[in-house]
Amino acid sequence: YLNKGNYQLASALEFDRLREIMSERLTILNKRCTPLPKEYTEMIRTNCYMQPLVELLYSYRITLVTTQINTWKSSVMESYLKHFKSYRDAISYVNNASKRLEDIPLYADYILECSYLDACRKEKIQGNGKKINFKSIYKEYSKYTNSSNIEEEVRLLCFSNFRFGRPDAMLLIDSAISNTNNRRIQDLLIKIKETESKGMPFYPFDLMDSTGKHYGLSDFKGKVCVWDFWFTGCENCMSMAKAMKPFIRKFRGNKNIVFITVSIDYDKKLWTKSLERGIYTDEGTLNLYTSGLGVEHPIIKHYNINAYPRQIIVSNNKIYESNPVSPVFTLQYEKMLKEALLDGSMD
Repeated sequence: YLNKGNYQLASALEFDRLREIMSERLTILNKRCTPLPKEYTEMIRTNCYMQPLVELLYSYRITLVTTQINTWKSSVMESYLKHFKSYRDAISYVNNASKRLEDIPLYADYILECSYLDACRKEKIQGNGKKINFKSIYKEYSKYTNSSNIEEEVRLLCFSNFRFGRPDAMLLIDSAISNTNNRRIQDLLIKIKETESKGMPFYPFDLMDSTGKHYGLSDFKGKVCVWDFWFTGCENCMSMAKAMKPFIRKFRGNKNIVFITVSIDYDKKLWTKSLERGIYTDEGTLNLYTSGLGVEHPIIKHYNINAYPRQIIVSNNKIYESNPVSPVFTLQYEKMLKEALLDGSMD
């Protein structure tokens, strides 16, 4: 129904599905959790109420950035917010829960989704794939947190979920690290910085093409490389490939830039068939494969790539932009590539 533009019906169906799940979970809880201490029972109950809220907010967020219409003057926002508010019992229970909300597994996710929605309201973001900047989301979550512990969890989630395609994220990483006391969270933020900051060495990979030829860092010395990670069946990966075609053709005669795709498909035949279809790649790209290792391949694990498509811009085997702006923003994207080429020529 989303593809057909029937946002009201889509949101109504999603609402009914989540409502039913919540009801079933609460029924099971009431039957099975009698022996548990009251404190644990209440924590589980709060999580049952919180799950549909998080999923509904997430569903709204995805709809917001993929619809082709002005969502702020359409029925999309009205439909989702109407259903969100209709969860009055769930919202009331969460808001009146014990002070140990930070122990609820989904509480950090709930805060982050609410923060995103608030940032969108303030920025009045449009649809069609446009992204709100990282700083706008980052500064919203503090008003929902009343303890440093949960604030640091949300801070990590914000970087983990929203840094992709938002170049301004890495401008805030140092302050995030210095303001974090939890060693586990601090170490994870430091890893993001050390692997993705501009100027850091690119991972010393070993990947092969469809003929079995292996490629490594030495093959791209002095080049600007546009890396695009994808998998078969990923609709956003197809959209990325389509948006990239004009740039691949524009820079086709430039020997200093290479467009590289990396598939995490486990089945090599599936990968080669997808290459033949031409909807995930372009004839001007170098197409590489993770040799059936998929998400277990060292380069995927090194950059903790868990959302696709994912692009990384590399200049002379060093990170130039780990979270580049989307190619749908044609002028910004072309400017970035030209600046990367200029930067590479100065190394």
